[in-house]
Amino acid sequence: MKIIHYVTGPIQVNTYVAYDEETRKAFIVDPGGYVSAFRIAQDLAMAMEARCYHGGENRTRMHEMKLRTRDFVAFALEAIFLALIIIEARMF
Repeated sequence: MKIIHYVTGPIQVNTYVAYDEETRKAFIVDPGGYVSAFRIAQDLAMAMEARCYHGGENRTRMHEMKLRTRDFVAFALEAIFLALIIIEARMF
């Protein structure tokens, strides 16, 4: 069992988190005004545990998007279009 000390909240309240590295269970002592946030986190943790979530690689369908040449061409065209609008607005 390990204990971590945090100073939280607008009035600098002492908060302690006690956790067990083996079971990965934890509890919070004196959360200092963040009770609702910790309650939501606890509910989320319980829901993830109930669904047998274990984490790891390939747990998401997210893929990283990369900029291509056509993206830079689109940016350039938008910049030119914006510049033309600004120039035309200053003429009148």
